[in-house]
Amino acid sequence: MRTHAATVPDLEPVWTFTTGGLVTASPAVVKDVLYVPASDGRVYALDARTRALIWQSAAIEAGYPSPAVVGGRVYVGTGVDF
Repeated sequence: MRTHAATVPDLEPVWTFTTGGLVTASPAVVKDVLYVPASDGRVYALDARTRALIWQSAAIEAGYPSPAVVGGRVYVGTGVDF
């Protein structure tokens, strides 16, 4: 019997979306919306079913960590110099 790890070479993407930079962290997923941080300093909200862009944030800082979604709001950390 093949293990789960043995099936990895057989995996193929179901769909893709091109951001303005590298995806810098794991997306947050709430219902059917993915919140994806990218190195272009934007967070993209994508409809997981239709693959459509719902919105994108204005660029603030590149390299966001994984976003958190609480009470319908999306929170992302940014680098701050002290």
